[in-house]
Amino acid sequence: MSRPDESFQLPPDYALAFPHRSSRERYSMSASMKAAGNNDSRVLRAVLARRLASRLTSDRDIDPAKYTSWLREQQTDTFGPNSTVETPGQDPINTPLLEAIRCQLVENVDLLLEAGADPNGIDMETEEIYQTLFLRFRPSIPSYIDIDGDVADRETLLSCMMLPQTAPMTEEEIEQRAITVSPFWTFASATIPNRFPKGDEMHSLVVAARYHSTKILDRLLEAGADASSWTSQRSDIPESPTPSSLAISSPLHAAIAARNVGMIAHLLSRGFDPNFLPTSTPLTCLTPLMSTFLSCQDFNEATTESRTIQTSSTTSPLPSTFNRESYDVIIRHPSIRFTVASPILSVHAFHLAVAHASLPLFKHVLSTISISPSYVQPTALGHILLHIACLPPSTSYINMRSLATIHSIHDTRSLDMPRMRTLVTPSAPGSVLEYNLPATISDEEACRHFSAQTELLEFLILSQHQNVAEQDVYGNTALHYLAGHRVVNMEAVDLLRAADGGTTAWSEAKNRWGYAAKDLMAQVSDGIEGDKLVKDLLSENEKELKKQTRKIDEWWDEKLAMEWRKREYGEEQLGHVHDHAVVGNEGRGGRGRRGASNGRGRGGRCGECGRRLDSQIDEFPFHGRRTT
Repeated sequence: MSRPDESFQLPPDYALAFPHRSSRERYSMSASMKAAGNNDSRVLRAVLARRLASRLTSDRDIDPAKYTSWLREQQTDTFGPNSTVETPGQDPINTPLLEAIRCQLVENVDLLLEAGADPNGIDMETEEIYQTLFLRFRPSIPSYIDIDGDVADRETLLSCMMLPQTAPMTEEEIEQRAITVSPFWTFASATIPNRFPKGDEMHSLVVAARYHSTKILDRLLEAGADASSWTSQRSDIPESPTPSSLAISSPLHAAIAARNVGMIAHLLSRGFDPNFLPTSTPLTCLTPLMSTFLSCQDFNEATTESRTIQTSSTTSPLPSTFNRESYDVIIRHPSIRFTVASPILSVHAFHLAVAHASLPLFKHVLSTISISPSYVQPTALGHILLHIACLPPSTSYINMRSLATIHSIHDTRSLDMPRMRTLVTPSAPGSVLEYNLPATISDEEACRHFSAQTELLEFLILSQHQNVAEQDVYGNTALHYLAGHRVVNMEAVDLLRAADGGTTAWSEAKNRWGYAAKDLMAQVSDGIEGDKLVKDLLSENEKELKKQTRKIDEWWDEKLAMEWRKREYGEEQLGHVHDHAVVGNEGRGGRGRRGASNGRGRGGRCGECGRRLDSQIDEFPFHGRRTT
């Protein structure tokens, strides 16, 4: 790195110490982070000149202890190129290189790379800690994870799991969905990508792809930023993690979310795979093409509202939520595979297209994908295209005055990232639970999509030969989903009832709770008695969800405790550790590595060491679905 200008005086605020990384107080940025975002590159040169004398990097695999010591020194050096905000305080995850990329300062990016900044933007240990939050089958994330850490590291959790991350949906996952409401393409319990602020932008190439400078992205690749998982056509999870395999997003997904069409084309020209599935987030895993259908809040909708397409029969605006520009670039790529479906839920691009309830959009997709929708199998939930087109747009559209509907409707066609539906809200610590059931949309707004929905449904029945009587994993037909709306599209109901099998589907086809579609339109009476019936049912669902979660967490507590004992005592000594009387459930919370009891009961355990018999924790609490 070229020497700094000796006549340049570093401003005093760049000489402040880096705040303690374990504090829950608001972080201020390190000197090198602040300098990285300064247009005057002399500031960054002067800051880097004050960094600690760099010592040789110890090999992570050969000497983990020395490597960790070196890494901590790098992360805490306020003047260094690798100072890091890595824990979820009030400030976003950050490093000087990530800051320079966000500010699009090419010269500062070059200075940091020359000074030894990690070209991936952040160390792999921090990525690994964050990716662990997205593991499927994992225990609940501790409330104070930024202070006490996670329940275990990624390697330990994966070694305890008896199913792969992309295994087909399990019986337990089906049962959890049956008491919550989720978007059809993901899970309500999925960890959101920005669980920690800017956590989804942890890799330098992901951040760079959100902005317009292809020069910065190319510099990062030349400096050795890892892109191996994004440029190789593989869908499995590599045994040895790499920075790109641990990233929560990918450059293509980031560019699509930002509607950065020029960057999308550049990434494809650099060999990035248009069929990449981000298995680091298995519960929200979609290809770049599929992600163009998701709702995105990070763009100016005013630039997209006037888009139209020409079909053989109609000219109609496409929904502004559809990212057409990105879609059209990706769909033309010669390597695009039209048959790819998401793991776990088996969602295809056609399923996501009909979720917009727009016939012009669906016809546009039909004109660009060279396979017929008849080729596409139902999703893992048994949803055909007709089911999805009839789903409520979001939880706000569900009829919460119908007990049959609350029992029966557990999916929406929402294309937003999921949020667990919170039905019960305590008004104060220790207080009686209160329920908030306000109508969040007007009746007029609830009807706004009816015309477009009916038009699409007619096309699916007449042109795509969709079966009105088809039942999904819950036993619901498309008519069940129409009848479960707060305001019902009766024109669509009449259309489906008039189709082959429609009459039977409406009045005779019953779901797993014993309801036919027509039963979902029956509402409880207004007033205290009706309110109580609804609240009692919602409370039962909430309690059942907590019970299921607690059961899984208790298994993990015991399993992780056993893994610790194995490391401490060895396999051969493990049987001699708890030759003591077993005590009953005394309601004591197990702390383990969680740092808090979380109110979990201990169950029957050894009176001395407090653990259950090993045979009680041998069986993984998730099981493949029975095929009968």
